[in-house]
Amino acid sequence: MDIDWFSRQGNTRKSNNDAVAIGVKNNKLIIVIMDAAEKGINPIAFSKHWTTSLTHTFLNNPDLHSEIEATQLLRERHKILREQHFRLEVGVFQGI
Repeated sequence: MDIDWFSRQGNTRKSNNDAVAIGVKNNKLIIVIMDAAEKGINPIAFSKHWTTSLTHTFLNNPDLHSEIEATQLLRERHKILREQHFRLEVGVFQGI
């Protein structure tokens, strides 16, 4: 399997806050891509943390079969971001 991902910094951005995490387990492939806004203290660390965290979360929950179940799991994971020192960061969720 070959997966290519290209990321470019926008012309008006101070930094490139894109991150991708890819995971494969059994017959499941998870790809999470995100671009953190330039708000907050460390948007790059936030992007890397959130994509990696979600990838592991989805790989370790093989019983997710619907958008409703996935959305609920995202909400639960989102609640603990403040505990993980990402109080001001903002990201755009682009897909699973």
